[in-house]
Amino acid sequence: MIPGKKKSRSHSFSRSIYKLSIILIGFLGGLLQATEITYIEELKIANHLRTTDPQQFLQQVSYISELELADKENKALRDYLLGYAEALKGNSEKSIKHYQKVVSSKANKPLILRTKLALANLLVLNKDYVKSLELVREGLSEANTVDDSVRHYIYQVAAIVYNEVGQFELAEQVLSYLPENSEQVMNVKEGCLLAAVQAQTWYELAKISTKKEEYIESAYARCKEKEPVFALSAKFYLIADKIQKEKYSSAKQSIDKEIKTVEDLGYSYLTLGYYTLYALTLNGVEEKESATEYASKAIILGEKNNRETITTWLLEAYYLNAQLFKERGDLEKALELLEEYLVKVNRYNNDQSSKQLAYQLVEHETESKQQKIEQLNQQNELLKLEQELAKKDATNNRLILALVIVLLTTLTFWTYRIKRHQIRLRKQSQTDQLTGLSSRHHFYETAKAILHRSEQEKQDVGFILFDMDYFKSVNDKYGHLVGDWVLQKTAEVVKASCRQNDLAGRLGGEEFAIFLPACNLEKAKQLAEICRRAVSQIDTSETGYRFDVSSSFGVTSTELSGFDLMDLIADTDKAMYSAKKNGRNQIVVVDGLVKEFEKLIS
Repeated sequence: MIPGKKKSRSHSFSRSIYKLSIILIGFLGGLLQATEITYIEELKIANHLRTTDPQQFLQQVSYISELELADKENKALRDYLLGYAEALKGNSEKSIKHYQKVVSSKANKPLILRTKLALANLLVLNKDYVKSLELVREGLSEANTVDDSVRHYIYQVAAIVYNEVGQFELAEQVLSYLPENSEQVMNVKEGCLLAAVQAQTWYELAKISTKKEEYIESAYARCKEKEPVFALSAKFYLIADKIQKEKYSSAKQSIDKEIKTVEDLGYSYLTLGYYTLYALTLNGVEEKESATEYASKAIILGEKNNRETITTWLLEAYYLNAQLFKERGDLEKALELLEEYLVKVNRYNNDQSSKQLAYQLVEHETESKQQKIEQLNQQNELLKLEQELAKKDATNNRLILALVIVLLTTLTFWTYRIKRHQIRLRKQSQTDQLTGLSSRHHFYETAKAILHRSEQEKQDVGFILFDMDYFKSVNDKYGHLVGDWVLQKTAEVVKASCRQNDLAGRLGGEEFAIFLPACNLEKAKQLAEICRRAVSQIDTSETGYRFDVSSSFGVTSTELSGFDLMDLIADTDKAMYSAKKNGRNQIVVVDGLVKEFEKLIS
């Protein structure tokens, strides 16, 4: 109300109802049980208002927050609106509280499901991965009980959450539930969001084909005017895929067209990502100075906006800048960047581990619930059988039921014991009991199978062999228990340093190997350096003694040593002993010239 003017109570009341209805229609669309407009019309108005005029939406929500509402359904709708408004303003804690009120209310199912998925999206950004994944599972379990609009929303948010926690195959699976050409029946905002989510999923799974590239380009053209953030997000992963395929000129042309628009939008994470892609592209076309400039911009932006959040693109910027300064001869700056990179890699890996643990916990809980349901179903079947037989002969019924229960119990018991025994034997045969790494036999068999497949697919494989320095002296001086502790700690840091698909094994004594699928020589060397540093930083005070721990590393790849496992081991063994001979606690890479010479004389 404008100061100095008065309105009658009835007029004010009418205005309140009018404004409330506009907000509810404009924002939630099909969730409001209106009589004057259809569900589809409500949804269209909602998406239009939310997309085109967020400031007006915030003003409307501020007004309705003071209204007295008796109807529980309207109260739930208002809490949903207030939650979304707080999310728009960046107040995630307040937003979560409003959403939780809706979830605990007795509102209609579509509203509650939408709220659960909105809450899941907020919680995953707040790193509450377990609760977020639980809400996604709840939403997916009820997706077939609601109309298409809500169901499509559930699938999209589920894919976003799964991508965030690194479960890209699950994201792809959920997106496959959407009907073909579903973006054609969605409004502009939903269709553009879908394109961005699909582009990320395809990129992470390395599945951006020519056909998918055309789809992303088409979505970008369709969305760039009305939904530029989603359009540029989809284009981002297309450009990232080009860089991964070393199509630097094409990538540079794309970024040159978009970088100004990205900066003007002011979304820090999107800008950081584009800066990193630009730096990688410029480095690829040998524009080193410009590459350094944009990598530095990405780092500054990442540190300025959120030091707690580490993205792969920020890590890429740090690592690239370190390499560029090294090439320029500024080793002090390069070392500073590399050290910061390693610190952030450790934090990033910890966060990824938290995501994996959360997913496993939710999976385990889901399986437990399913087992309970199955047990209840079995009990129900037995009760039905008992009732049917009781009508004929109560005595025979009790005997038969007792026999069935005994048989089922015995069968279940022995099946469980046999299965458990099989699992234990398999694990013992595949795992080194001291370190938890792959046993020698399992390592050899698995590595040979991957080498065969990699050779057919023409993919490089990296190989690292390393041996503990002065390990016999540790055993002799401090005892075998301390020696075993050193091996266990070494295995822990190796597992923490490896990628998800890498294979680490103990080949015997104090000798370890790391098999790196889809990895070139340079990346294998980088991982070896990370492992070497991690091993050298092991704190032995836990044993009651203080002594240095180090390892000597040999590194090669199939590009140098071929796809025969024994050749890989032999070459890295020579390199490793060169490292020991040259002073230990260092990395020696197999000499490519020597390998070429050996091939010529063989």
